[in-house]
Amino acid sequence: LADLRAYLRWRVLDELRGALPGALGDTAQRFAATAGLERASRYEECRHETLVAMGVELSRQYAARALGAAARDQATSDAQQVQGEIAATVGATPWLSPGARAAAAAKIATMILKVGFPTTWPVTDTSPVSPDDLLGNVITARAFAQARSWQRVHAERRRDTWENEVWPNEAYGMAAARLSVPGAFPDPFANSILFTAAFLRAPIYDVRAPLEVRLGGFGAVVGHEIMHALDFHEIDDHGELHDTFSAADARAHEAKLACLVDAGNEFAIDGVHLDGKHTLGENDGDYGGVRHAFAALAKVRGGELAVKGGDGFTVAQRFFIAYAQHWCQAVRPAQAVEEMKQDSHAPPRFRVNGPLASLPAFAQAFACPAGSAMVRPAANSCAVW
Repeated sequence: LADLRAYLRWRVLDELRGALPGALGDTAQRFAATAGLERASRYEECRHETLVAMGVELSRQYAARALGAAARDQATSDAQQVQGEIAATVGATPWLSPGARAAAAAKIATMILKVGFPTTWPVTDTSPVSPDDLLGNVITARAFAQARSWQRVHAERRRDTWENEVWPNEAYGMAAARLSVPGAFPDPFANSILFTAAFLRAPIYDVRAPLEVRLGGFGAVVGHEIMHALDFHEIDDHGELHDTFSAADARAHEAKLACLVDAGNEFAIDGVHLDGKHTLGENDGDYGGVRHAFAALAKVRGGELAVKGGDGFTVAQRFFIAYAQHWCQAVRPAQAVEEMKQDSHAPPRFRVNGPLASLPAFAQAFACPAGSAMVRPAANSCAVW
């Protein structure tokens, strides 16, 4: 019993290290220190603890100011356009068996897209907050959060809840409490995808922009995340472990993915090649995401794709420019090479040029001749979903 008590004391201190005062906090930091990493500033520690403890209210205030209901509703409508196009297309996928096609289409059609912020917010704690007791505030907030978790035991499972956990780089926790952290988070066991309010900012999303710009940025991301859901064929539309592929379907899927592996392997920076197999999952999302987002645009504005606007660009061109601008960044070649060795995502240059070179609509929009750098030969053009 003494050992158990000692262990629990240790766990409490370790879990509260970001809120510990003075010497205790310094000791905890020294114990957990990693060579070359310095302790974050006290401001950053307090900000992080505030995010964890008061995330729901922070999310509510942030979402109302930075996004608003009108933009949230428009973004939801845009996302659903891409979702509907993918569900219809997947239902006719020629390389899948009829049963697998039907299961994939049902999975996408019934998927719940949680965009921006919820209509009904989770209940928040009404305990007073002390201006001079960070540790006490943190303990109170965590006790409330733990009690909320216990109340959910044996409760009916709901796929539409915003109380599921997400895993942002900054602080994992309840989705409705992390909406001020930019990110898109799929939940395969609820067959849902969450897009936080902080994620819906320009250049990814601007409610004032025309439809082709919104779909070129945000729509392609929606498509990317839905591609991941399709690849998780071991989980069905109810979030249950039930493989919807037959052995023949799985072999056909692998054969389609081989093209993406080859395309990835061809890309290089300063003579260092991308690992097409290591980045396969994310590349699959990129290729399918932008293709389906453009198809969704074509369904709405098909007769206007070649019409030029006042900026001198056609509707189709603005879509692809918006997609490319989403990935704009400045990075030293040496850093790009280092990231390419470790990251499961390809460098932004490939995430733009790779998918678009395999998309006939891009070549048509910019009149790219056959054999040009941005036109991959038809025999090697990649399209999975």
